Amino acid sequence: SDGSLADGYVEFIVSDGEHQTEPFTMHIGVLARTLHLDRVSEIRVKQGDDETLVTEQMLRATTGGAAEEDILYKITSVPKYAAVMVDRQPTTAFTQKQIKEGRVSIRFIKSTSPQDSFSFTARSRAANVSSVLNITVQPLANIAQDPLLPQGALVLLDRKLLDASPLANKTRASPTFTVLQQPKEARFVTSRGPGAGQRVDSFSQKDLDEGRVVME
Repeated sequence: SDGSLADGYVEFIVSDGEHQTEPFTMHIGVLARTLHLDRVSEIRVKQGDDETLVTEQMLRATTGGAAEEDILYKITSVPKYAAVMVDRQPTTAFTQKQIKEGRVSIRFIKSTSPQDSFSFTARSRAANVSSVLNITVQPLANIAQDPLLPQGALVLLDRKLLDASPLANKTRASPTFTVLQQPKEARFVTSRGPGAGQRVDSFSQKDLDEGRVVME
């Protein structure tokens, strides 16, 4: 090979000194020794969606030749909370052609974690490359960015600060917020009822809509 990926051919005849055959042509294909892998840092799955398609903008391996080989992706470490699917069926392998045809997708099958990942090896006929693809659930909620709140006051948590009604509309249920880490200089407390003033570590969108949760 001259270093390029261009195909070639050889024409020849076979002779015994007296007779010879018609010319034969033998085609020569050059296989790439390296794979170029382009992938996003993470695939963001919208919360509440049944599945998210994997596109070539998210994951694409190429040999760089004029005639592209179909790349096989073999999952070497399966995700714990999600499933990689082809034609909506769980799989441990898929091809670049299937990605291009819109047949590869990811679906979260367990809602106990918002993050996951899987390891894979992409293979052509003469090369391979390994990598990891991260999967993150994108909250279907409107969250205030860097809000300015008054110090020393009770701040009502309303839809201006936290609103998961888009998720509620999709799932037809009231979403629940779970506080993984309380604020350093504040806390979430109930605003009324027998337990008024007590710290809360979880509350629902219905609680917010009814004004039951404040930040102290």
